[in-house]
Amino acid sequence: MTATTLRRAAYYRLYGADALLARLVRPGMRVLDVGCSDGRGSEVLGRAPAYGVDIYRPALALAAQDGRRRPVTQADVRELPFADGAFDVVVSLDVVEHFEKPDALRVISETERVCAGTVVVVTPNGFVPQPGTEDEPWQEHRCGFDVAELEALGYDVAGLGGPAVLRGAYGTFRAGPLGQAATAVCVPAVKRRPDRAFALLGVKVLGRGR
Repeated sequence: MTATTLRRAAYYRLYGADALLARLVRPGMRVLDVGCSDGRGSEVLGRAPAYGVDIYRPALALAAQDGRRRPVTQADVRELPFADGAFDVVVSLDVVEHFEKPDALRVISETERVCAGTVVVVTPNGFVPQPGTEDEPWQEHRCGFDVAELEALGYDVAGLGGPAVLRGAYGTFRAGPLGQAATAVCVPAVKRRPDRAFALLGVKVLGRGR
């Protein structure tokens, strides 16, 4: 691994879903990353490897070129082109908040439809305003989910990313390196208090079998 890859792996294990995914994903499983973009949202899924699906072809090309997701499919994630129960694990990392709420719920429904085992959804805690950029206007946040909403959909919810008060726009750390250090210390406590977390980790075990 390169130094950059090691740093990214450490970041996603501490602040993202990779600690869970490392326990959940086992050899031989069929895994799907919904809205995978260029595949940089999880190092665990890159090693699996996971299938990737996204609407944006240039990002998909990068994911395939670097081997982070394979194979990849270009498709609207609101209408996944896969059979019911086709995958053992289906993951949606920081995707649903980029849709209006009805479409976000449709994405979640589609992730569940194509999954026979476990669905993992990561999204900010509540609505976190974020504008699009000139190069990536789709990065705008259009909705948010709170703990109660995910629980009502049948998800077990944990806190992710440390305390919300220590994170800023685009997930930056307030107060720079000092803020990042403080966030790291608080990660275990916030996991048990998702209402105070920057992001939410929702897990739903369907257990349908393939």
